[in-house]
Amino acid sequence: MRSVVRVPMDSWLTDRDELCVLRFGIHELMPPKMVHHRACPDGEDYLFMWFYDPVSVGVGDAVVACERNRFIVWDPGLPRLYGNADERWDHSWLHCSGRVVAETLARTRLPLHRPLAAADPDVFDKYMSQVHAELVMHEQPHHEILQNLFRNWILDLRRSVDARTSGPRVPDRFLESKRYIEENFSHRLVLGELARRAGLSVPQFAHEFKRHFKVSPISHQIRLRLQHAAFLLRDVNRNIGEVGREVGYEDLFHFSKMFKRHFGVSPRGYRQRTG
Repeated sequence: MRSVVRVPMDSWLTDRDELCVLRFGIHELMPPKMVHHRACPDGEDYLFMWFYDPVSVGVGDAVVACERNRFIVWDPGLPRLYGNADERWDHSWLHCSGRVVAETLARTRLPLHRPLAAADPDVFDKYMSQVHAELVMHEQPHHEILQNLFRNWILDLRRSVDARTSGPRVPDRFLESKRYIEENFSHRLVLGELARRAGLSVPQFAHEFKRHFKVSPISHQIRLRLQHAAFLLRDVNRNIGEVGREVGYEDLFHFSKMFKRHFGVSPRGYRQRTG
């Protein structure tokens, strides 16, 4: 996305006390320089900033290195020092104020005033783009939508920080395999094909999948099939055999056997119990 920088406009304000978007920039490319905003005694704005390139930032009385794809959130009233004096650098940023921001930051306990790494490199751009669209694509931004975007943004930042620090990240090839199973659970699962896509043998793939997700690929598919079958059985106009076929079981006896093993009751009994 090209650099997008906005200035304050009254139509952007939801409620000055609840949430006020003051100004922001998306992928703003800067020349080699350090930026130093002095502390403002009357400062009321939070500053969210994502650095796509290596920079230095002020943390307390020190200046520390900040690697690429890191973000930082500054409280109101604090000095802000950041930049790269030797090379051009790209960043996105947003100044805002209001109870929505303060309360969500406090509730999530998102660390402030220091660079943070996120497991999802798109977590900043995703919400910045949505905030930008809500502010400029409508005659009047919807107050509640904008406030929910900010709440979700901070929650997602917190989750992404936790995912980065809680342990090894699940490799993309296994996330892709899990997503494929979830999108195609009613079809025949060919482990050899999934293993080939992941660049592993079938035993290696099955072992690593279970290590990451605590369930085997086949068990994950079966669970998805039966959970969806239970949902479909609530429609009394659907034939039980039809439900079984829709989730991938052509044989009614096999479907009933798998369903009872999972839920402890036959599909017919489940329908009667939930009806």
